[in-house]
Amino acid sequence: MMRFLLLSLVGLCFNLQSLAQCCAAGNPSSNGDVLGIQKKSLSVSASYLHSYSDTYFEGDQVSDWDYLKNTNFDFMMLSFNYGLTDKINISTELGYFLDKSIQYSRNDYIRNSDGLADATIGIQYHLYSNKEQMINIAPKLKVSLPIGQFDKMDGIIVLPIDIQPSSGNYKLNTSILITKGFFGSKFSLSSFLSSEFSQRINTQRTDYKYGNLYNGSIKISHRSSKKLISSLSFSALFRENALSKDILMESTGGTYLRLRPSISYSLKNKYSVNTSVGIPIYNNVNGTQLTNKFDIAIGVSKIFRIISLEPQIDYQILETLNDRKLFVDGVCGMCKERIEGLAYKVKGVKWADWDLENKTLTLKFKDVLNEEKLAKVLSKAGHDNWQLKAGEKAYQNLHSCCKYRTMH
Repeated sequence: MMRFLLLSLVGLCFNLQSLAQCCAAGNPSSNGDVLGIQKKSLSVSASYLHSYSDTYFEGDQVSDWDYLKNTNFDFMMLSFNYGLTDKINISTELGYFLDKSIQYSRNDYIRNSDGLADATIGIQYHLYSNKEQMINIAPKLKVSLPIGQFDKMDGIIVLPIDIQPSSGNYKLNTSILITKGFFGSKFSLSSFLSSEFSQRINTQRTDYKYGNLYNGSIKISHRSSKKLISSLSFSALFRENALSKDILMESTGGTYLRLRPSISYSLKNKYSVNTSVGIPIYNNVNGTQLTNKFDIAIGVSKIFRIISLEPQIDYQILETLNDRKLFVDGVCGMCKERIEGLAYKVKGVKWADWDLENKTLTLKFKDVLNEEKLAKVLSKAGHDNWQLKAGEKAYQNLHSCCKYRTMH
């Protein structure tokens, strides 16, 4: 746990689906286009995101306007995702800007800020699952809370809203995720749609409302190995014009198309390292605006089991028991939970541990182990083992992430 916290402090992502923003206060927009984790599991993640913008657009054409030379930010996020039930996941995020700055073209003068940004709380519901077609549908509701400082000052001057750490208002985000797998294939698809609605900012110094943000994306993923997943997503964002004191801001909002290649690699002890790059391929802005040039994200996450399947037993007693190592096929943490849970149902088994790396189920038991019964129980649940091969129907009933035969 301490090692993970140290990694978090140096800026390592929840799932690296952040979309960089050029000119907006508060946390960068986040897709969160992943299904929730299993019941009574906790995912802890940390991410670092760098974004840089230096090109003006007028409509869909590059402009020679040079009021600002560039804008950029360095952002960190810590997030938690907990499986409350088999269908409901709850999540929270906390953002912090290490630096957020703008540089003016005329005299290279730089204004910057840093500090706590926004926090979010969310709930995802696994609405629909079709194991035969490998389709999942999960809507999500998320609320952003402006816990950081807003109307931050540079001496006696209020910093531009573009570089305020906190958004200064509450935001409501609704989304829906659809995933599709393919039997016998290492490829999968997902589609993500979201809408973000901002509350009006009304302080002594600022009267402003961000335009609503709409986002749609399609992602194709390829599991190259048991540890490596590579993905490419295409996203389209549309933001409405902002309002300042009820006056429409002409040079705000627009349509933006982005590509995002990403890689996720699983390490030992349920750690996962992720990295991605955001690449703009089309901008069509209202008026004249500075647009994002690129963003880079990197991070790490780890999953913890809150309640262990292992019964409470004196480890000194364990040393006196008989032991056996048996082959059982599987591919993920959900397989591990299922295999160990079934092993404990066999009479006499006092301790069970399934190792993902070598597909070995280690058992501690009293007297004699009924291997035949255990092999039947595992095969009926869809797992090939040292004695029996699971039937096709039992195998296809496994969750999409547990399809170990596609890995061979």
